Amino acid sequence: DHPIASSSSSQSIYYLDGDDWIATTTTYSSTSSSSETLRRVLTIPGKVPGDIITDLQRAGIIGDPYYELNWIHNSSLWNSNSSSWTYQRNFSIPNNKLSSNDNASWLLVFDGVKMGARVSVNHKVIGIVKDQFLRYTFE
Repeated sequence: DHPIASSSSSQSIYYLDGDDWIATTTTYSSTSSSSETLRRVLTIPGKVPGDIITDLQRAGIIGDPYYELNWIHNSSLWNSNSSSWTYQRNFSIPNNKLSSNDNASWLLVFDGVKMGARVSVNHKVIGIVKDQFLRYTFE
C-alpha cells in the first residue's frame, strides 16, 4: 500500500520501504569490578515499515515479545536512555532524474515513524519526527 501518488507524469516516486535497512545501536555500561566503561555495538537487519522489537525478534536477539514476560527481558535494548537505534539505508536516484529539471524538488515522506526520530540524509539532519500517527514530509 503506497498512499503517495505523483500528480505529474514527469515525477517519479521512489519507495524506500522494504527489508534492506540496517538497524544499529551502541550501548555503554560500567563494570562492577572497575571504572571501565564497556561499549557494545549491535547491528541487525531492519525492515521498514516495522519496529525495533520485531527486528530484534527476527534477528534472534529476543524471544517472542507476546510470550509470558519476554517483553521485559532485554527491554534495555529498546527502552532505555542509554541506547538509541539508527535505521539506515543506501539508495540512489538515477542521474537523468537529478539533472532533468533545475527547479525540481524531492520529497522525503514518512508515514508513521514509531516513537520519534531525527531524520538525516547524507549525515545532514533535515527534520525531527515526534508523533507516530502523523505523516511527515521533508523537502
